[in-house]
Amino acid sequence: MLRLLTLPDFIQTALKQNLISMGHARTLVSIEDETEQKKLLKKAIEEDWSVRQIEQATRKKESSKNTSKNPSPSGNENNPFLKDISNRLRQTFGTKVEVKTKANGGEIKIEYYSEDDLERILAILDSV
Repeated sequence: MLRLLTLPDFIQTALKQNLISMGHARTLVSIEDETEQKKLLKKAIEEDWSVRQIEQATRKKESSKNTSKNPSPSGNENNPFLKDISNRLRQTFGTKVEVKTKANGGEIKIEYYSEDDLERILAILDSV
């Protein structure tokens, strides 16, 4: 809750006016660029986004920013089989998924960005 006090005034005002929830505000606090915060806040209010929708938009922004800086952190970018698996898992879980091979087997890394996001991913896993 204390982190919410570090938010810019325009987000605090939207929160006080009940235009957004604390969940929306917590997601916006993770964005460093104030211009991006304004854009997402405006869209969230205009389109009546849920917290999950604003989390997904935030992840997309971060993902595109990280992709442009680090195009291939996994080292498996030339393996079409692993790329296909990564893409399928990314679509299933709605978050960044990294598949790496090792000498014996490999690993799958699934990122989450909040406790709610982790619960959503666990619910997907439980339904399988």
